[in-house]
Amino acid sequence: MHGVREELLQAQARALNLPLHKIYLPRDCNMEDYNTLLLHEMNTLKQQGATTCAFGDIFLEDLKAFREKQMQQAQLQSSFPIWKQADTTTLAKNDHRCRYQSRPRLYQW
Repeated sequence: MHGVREELLQAQARALNLPLHKIYLPRDCNMEDYNTLLLHEMNTLKQQGATTCAFGDIFLEDLKAFREKQMQQAQLQSSFPIWKQADTTTLAKNDHRCRYQSRPRLYQW
């Protein structure tokens, strides 16, 4: 969705020792189809024990509200661990210093 090469996403998950669940969207996906697909995938993950979905959003209030609504519909908690922590340049510079204490799942929308 964000133009990130799949190989990079996989390498990041491996480096962090995190499981990766990718969701492939059809090329001509509209919002109704997107929401239906997302809800289906979130229900599948919930059945596997997922309780929370983490997002990397940092400053767009409307996007945060949209994601929270999506997760409410899926009966999952939403987490925004870097919300309003810094601008994207600072986050990129500090990214390599992060140490993860939990085992969240990474998702590609």
